[in-house]
Amino acid sequence: LYFPSKEAIVDALREDFEAGLLDRVAAVATAVLAEEDASGEIVSYQEVVDRLIDGMVAYSLENRAATEVLARHKGRAAVIADALPLQSGLNDVLSRVISEGIRLGYVHTSDPEMTAYLLNLAAAAALGSAIAFHDDEMLERVVAQTKELYVKALAPVGETKQ
Repeated sequence: LYFPSKEAIVDALREDFEAGLLDRVAAVATAVLAEEDASGEIVSYQEVVDRLIDGMVAYSLENRAATEVLARHKGRAAVIADALPLQSGLNDVLSRVISEGIRLGYVHTSDPEMTAYLLNLAAAAALGSAIAFHDDEMLERVVAQTKELYVKALAPVGETKQ
């Protein structure tokens, strides 16, 4: 393999990491749907958020070396327009989920694409840094607050109180 620059290597690593992360998100979603089919009951919004974030964190920990490289690179690339592309796969998935939540009346936001981008940007930077710098206490706090951020930012009607 030939990469013309360090940026090209990091971009390829980011694309590969994101593909695996999307696979993990899909696996979690499939498991939730299977559980709902088997039980006949809808899994709560809070539980879905918890499982998705836990799945993303588990994937990141299983791929700690890539997470570390990407987290360290993001810090330096924060001013570059494509540091976290608006049209990334993860943003697209979350944007579609938010749009479906709006359609069903569960979620309220005026711009699903930007909401997905901001949520992902905040979560990815904080989670990645905690993992990259082996700060387990910080990671625990970041995971808890990421879950809370996702729930409150996308608060379903009637479920805004905790």
